[in-house]
Amino acid sequence: MMIFAVISLFATRLLLESIKTTNGDRTRVAAANHALREVEFVRATIDTNPRLADVSAVVNAHPLPGGTAGQPLKVDNHLYNVALQTNWVYQNSVKTPCESGTNGQLAYLLVQVTVTWDGGNMGGAKPVMNSTILTPPVGTFDAGQGSLRILVKDNLGALEPGTRVNLLTSPGGAQYDTGVTSNDGCVLFAFVPPGDYSAVLAGNGGQVYVDTQGNPAPSKLLSVVANTMTSYTFDYAWANTLTVNFDATAPQFPWATATGMTLQNALFSVGHQSYRNSAMTSVNKVYPFSSGLTAWSGYCSDADPAYPGVGGTRTSTTPVLPAGGATTLTISGVPVTMTVQKSSGALQYSASVYALNDATGCDTSIPDPTNGAATTGEALLLPLTGTSASATPGITKVTMPYGSWNLRVKTGSGSWVSPTSISTTIVVPSPPNTVVNGSTMFLKAGTPAAATVIVTIP
Repeated sequence: MMIFAVISLFATRLLLESIKTTNGDRTRVAAANHALREVEFVRATIDTNPRLADVSAVVNAHPLPGGTAGQPLKVDNHLYNVALQTNWVYQNSVKTPCESGTNGQLAYLLVQVTVTWDGGNMGGAKPVMNSTILTPPVGTFDAGQGSLRILVKDNLGALEPGTRVNLLTSPGGAQYDTGVTSNDGCVLFAFVPPGDYSAVLAGNGGQVYVDTQGNPAPSKLLSVVANTMTSYTFDYAWANTLTVNFDATAPQFPWATATGMTLQNALFSVGHQSYRNSAMTSVNKVYPFSSGLTAWSGYCSDADPAYPGVGGTRTSTTPVLPAGGATTLTISGVPVTMTVQKSSGALQYSASVYALNDATGCDTSIPDPTNGAATTGEALLLPLTGTSASATPGITKVTMPYGSWNLRVKTGSGSWVSPTSISTTIVVPSPPNTVVNGSTMFLKAGTPAAATVIVTIP
């Protein structure tokens, strides 16, 4: 009886393994059919429009009836991913233009299809692959045409696959062609008539990618020359989420409303970038600089702690890594205690105070809040001076960036007026942290850390 039980168990296991093998064979056959089907799509395209046959790298580009492009192909409850990669190859060579980077006569299109299924859970089976070469019709290789080689590199200098590149007939013009960078980080646009074009990067894998200037869709003007392959390179990486905290260690000195900030790195087009009207906690998608970023409050040139005469020190440079990660920077300013009084010496309660920095080197054009006229600079609204019943009557406390600030004061619904004088109650600071001149005060590094000024109005 035991012998029969063992034989029965063995037979059952053999049957199950046979069924499993049969199912596995059926899956691989279906995968092979998908690969062949994809090759035929490319073959049909190259016979009618060779330029469109080179798709660079795409996945599930040709859905089954009722399916959606980009989504897995479903057959017998299995989900198949069909990855297609195409590359033009030079005559008498095994290298593609992206690999060699040199000019040459394009000869044929290398087509490579890789099919996987069920999210990679294939029971130990290897992907199904199909590679072939396709030759375009006679007359395709027009001697009067050129080609463009677009390389995309990440923040570490590695070639970046999966980036969409759109080729436009001109900046903002119609789309002439599109492609996705393959594993070598390259897109080749072949058989392009000579002329000027624009290449625009359009993301990578659904993540936020930016160039060194923080642009998610950077572009470049391109020129196509007859019988020549021209190369262009983009720096483009998965953005780092940067949080800039305005130092809040002295809550009795709130930051002035609409305080801006500056980020500094040599790769910025002018060495830095300015951000107007930053929130007190500002989050930005920035390029993952391995060389790091330095930050300070304010965006006029004299807000820089290292500006001549300021005498401050920039915060240490912080690496903005990794790509796709997060970084936090903290920036500080000058705490200011400001008393507003009339020429008679009486305190001015509930007064509005604007501080305007219109020194050279301000990157942003703004309307002057006191008269509406256009000016280049930074405008800050300070908290109202205290009421007669407050703990700080006629006084406002605020944190501001370094630099030169012209003050304007308004009471109630009256007009904005310039102070008749600004003075400091600190007699012997070493060195002085506030320099006053008429209606202007210059905030700089010094001792004590906080500035104390008296503003006199008519």
